[in-house]
Amino acid sequence: LGVKPSLIAPAVKVLIGQRLVRKLCQCKEEYVPAQESIESLKKILAIISPKSKLEIPKDVQKLYRPKGCPKCNNFGYKGRVGIFEVLTIDEEIEKLLMEMAGETEITMAALEAGMITMLQDGILKAVEGITSIDEVKRVTGEGDFLQGIYEKLMAQTLGKGVLVDVKNFQKTRENISSFKKIQALVSASQTTEINPIIFTAACLMEVGDIHIEPGAEDVKIRFRIDGILQNVASLPLNEYPSLLGEIKMLSGFKTEVREGVIDGRFSIKFDPEIKDIQERSVDVRVSVILGGYGETVVMRLLRKSSIELDLGKLGIRKENLAKIQQEISKPNGVILNTGPTGSGKTTTLYSILRQLNKPEIKIITVEDPIEYQLEGILQTPVNEKEGYTFATALRALLRQNPDTMMIGEIRDDETAQIAIQAALTGHLVLSTLHTNNAAGAIQRLSNMGVSASDMASATNAFIAQRLVRKLCECKKEVELTPEEKAKIEKVIGTISSKAGVVVPKINKIFKPQGCAKCNELGYKGRTTISEVLTMDKDIQELIGRGAITSEINAKAVENGMITMAQDGVLKILEGETTLEEVERATEL
Repeated sequence: LGVKPSLIAPAVKVLIGQRLVRKLCQCKEEYVPAQESIESLKKILAIISPKSKLEIPKDVQKLYRPKGCPKCNNFGYKGRVGIFEVLTIDEEIEKLLMEMAGETEITMAALEAGMITMLQDGILKAVEGITSIDEVKRVTGEGDFLQGIYEKLMAQTLGKGVLVDVKNFQKTRENISSFKKIQALVSASQTTEINPIIFTAACLMEVGDIHIEPGAEDVKIRFRIDGILQNVASLPLNEYPSLLGEIKMLSGFKTEVREGVIDGRFSIKFDPEIKDIQERSVDVRVSVILGGYGETVVMRLLRKSSIELDLGKLGIRKENLAKIQQEISKPNGVILNTGPTGSGKTTTLYSILRQLNKPEIKIITVEDPIEYQLEGILQTPVNEKEGYTFATALRALLRQNPDTMMIGEIRDDETAQIAIQAALTGHLVLSTLHTNNAAGAIQRLSNMGVSASDMASATNAFIAQRLVRKLCECKKEVELTPEEKAKIEKVIGTISSKAGVVVPKINKIFKPQGCAKCNELGYKGRTTISEVLTMDKDIQELIGRGAITSEINAKAVENGMITMAQDGVLKILEGETTLEEVERATEL
């Protein structure tokens, strides 16, 4: 309106903005919003200052929407309520006005002083169930402006990322052919360069975890490569505090806090001038735990390019893959993948979801936590502290009527019962269990109170899997010892003719050798060994009469199931892995 800033500042004390939104009728229904929507709302609420003295919800697990009833003439809304923002012209705002600052700078300063915007006020009312998020956005807009402020504040104040420059990248890449070279590089580097070197080496070597562990005499740095921890380098104890402080700062921790366990995350980013890197940004999940010699750090690297979400490329034997493909093509039933932590269960389930993901199919997941975002799929995280468990999430999400559901893990009786009932009512349910083999999942479900009749009717297949390291191309051919030959013959002899497997000749195997390509380890990459137990009439009959796990397993093998041990031995004879790896992963 042409009013000079010099006149606004001294004349105006408070500016109030307000809108009216419709109130939800009591017939409202709750629902679980899409993960993308949750993240957007959390960002907008995250920039509310503690100075506002408002209690901000830690998470947004559910919202409310109109339903309609006679009371509200089936509109779903009845009455209206105000949403407000109050901008107090304090010294900081006055200064910005005099400097003719833009809307973003003024809003950021006002937020810092404790102002709540109309959108934030509306979101808080939507979380409480007073109105709907759609109604709030109808009068305030989508919130792109506040999300932009969130990104700006994160970049300015948290700096939740480390940038690897060209110099550190190049010298690290030149020294990752052996652990000795990495140790020499770490020893010769300045303290401020050590973290970027460790992070770069881990990314280039496709490491799963970085472990930094203080001891009595030094600090050990270990990388988990293809599932096995390897000693990479060590540091003097006096260099550890600054390294630890930097990691804690990157992760959003207070450097002076020493608690039992604290968790955070940051990202590793590479300078735009670095061209030959597969992934320019890598997410890192951090856990710091107080141990006997100080705080130990475990950093898990989450690279989108490192996870192969293609069922055909996971190393699953073609006979087992055909069974899985057949079972996931069915419209309903439970498919359980079993195995210990780190056996690749989640990757297999993600790969199944990716294959099933089509516009005409509604897929919802409940995970703890969400490890990888899958486009076109509604992914929701559990929050045990807030009471949002697998069971409560599953019950709520069934109201969304999905075609397919993935439950991160069946941990208790309640979740097991709901999953089985979901399958019986027309849903395809994927989940995981911690058992030693596929047949063991039947006993586990029985222990969770699932009846034999429900199990026989609702379950399609039980998968068990392990990951074994693959031999590098530098592998060397060796003759079998009599003991090795006897072990292999014993396992091969139990393969049923119904399995349809062509068994290679038992005359030679391969051993690891080591080269620059595999960091002298002899192994590079991992593959899956698996077993798939499908629900046929024989298995249903055994379940019905309460047969023990070994009896069910024997019948499944007789009917053509390839066990993990058999799959592993076949991969040994095919030159893909070693006897030592299969023995480590299975009961040979």
